[in-house]
Formats: sequence, C-alpha cells, structure tokens
Amino acid sequence: QETTNRAVDETAHKVMQHDGELIQAYFFSTSCGFTSTEKVWSGREKENYLQSISVSKQTVEALANGNLGKLPELSQQKDFSVYIRNVHELDYENEESWYRWKIKFPWEEIGRRVSENQWQIGELQEIIIKERTSGGAVYLLQFVGTQGEMELSNEYKIREFFAPKGFTMHMNGNIEQKGGSLLPSAYIDLEIAVDDGEKYVQIYGGGYGHGVGMSQNGANYFSKEGKTTLT
Repeated sequence: QETTNRAVDETAHKVMQHDGELIQAYFFSTSCGFTSTEKVWSGREKENYLQSISVSKQTVEALANGNLGKLPELSQQKDFSVYIRNVHELDYENEESWYRWKIKFPWEEIGRRVSENQWQIGELQEIIIKERTSGGAVYLLQFVGTQGEMELSNEYKIREFFAPKGFTMHMNGNIEQKGGSLLPSAYIDLEIAVDDGEKYVQIYGGGYGHGVGMSQNGANYFSKEGKTTLT
C-alpha cells in the first residue's frame, strides 16, 4: 500500500540501536495498558532497553517533560487484580475490543486439561498465581492437586493451557467472540467461584499478544495525535 511503502522509504537506512548494537525490536497487537520485559519468556530480565511501561497519555506527557520518575509496576497480585477489572480513561487503547476481555471455564474442563497433560497431581484443588512480571503478565502458575503440585511457566505455555477454543469470550465494548487456540494474553487474573452448585474459573484479561516491546494499536493512537516521538 502507498502508506506502508512510504513508511519503508522514509525510514531507509535507519535502525534501532542500544549501546551501539542492533536491538531485538519486539512488537505485539494490543496492550492491556502496560507492557512487559522479556521476563515473560525466560523468567529473567536481560535487555534494559525493554521496559515495563504504561501505554497511557499520562506516561507520554511525563516523558515529554523529562520527568517520568519511577516506573509503575503491576507485579503485585492485589494491584493487578484491581487494574485489570477496570477501564482506565488515560490508556491509549481503552476503546479497543482486546483491551479488556473475560472468559469462564467450568472447573471440570480445567481438570480435564490437567489430565491431558499427564500431570500426576491427582484431583485439581486450586490454581495459584505465583509470579507476575513488572507489567502484570503471569509468568508462573501453580496447580495444586490431592496428590501433588505442578508449576507452569512462560506466558506462551500459560496461554496455550487456557486456550478458549470452543468457548465464548466477552470483549470490551460488549462484544462476544469465539475463542481460539491461544488465550489472547497472559495479562490475566483468576477468580475461582461456584454458581448454582457448579465450580468454575473466571478469567479477567486484557491485551492481545505477549506484551513485550511496542504495542501496534498503542502506536496507532499515538500517531493519530500527531506525535512522532516521545521526546
């Protein structure tokens, strides 16, 4: 397309570097309002040019004024739990359907998936979020059964386990959508409850993709405001 061809031409011979080396320029579709570092895959943070940052007008204004200060974190369970259940007016992507979503799984379905993975933990009793990244993405989950425990790490594996295929997702803006082979993201909170005698897992989530690097929809909203740089 004309616009993409022009973008390529206008950025010819320009590359992104850090300390004189080419960077790994990660990108993803839509944020939940925050990005994460590569800890979502490896369990550790390596590249300091990959920051967990709020994709919000407040952050852009702080960067423009040169006073960003201490970056906010959502690694604590209570902080993320409150954040993901609300729409925040300063987040650039708060009108996107993928910005917030939720899905409900019957408890027996989760137990069936535990059995399919041949985890020898007996009957599933509890699911515990053990660790989040600084941006809030779940990195480590613990499944507790009557005969043992099993831990699942890495955002992709977690999204694969909770694949919503065959289930209906309720999206931001009162939109319903059929689930696919991966949970949209690992920016999730879990609530285990009982309704009419049936136990279930309610997942509250946000964003689409791994959440590392640049949010494409976030950059799109950024450009619509006429901005071309953060400084």
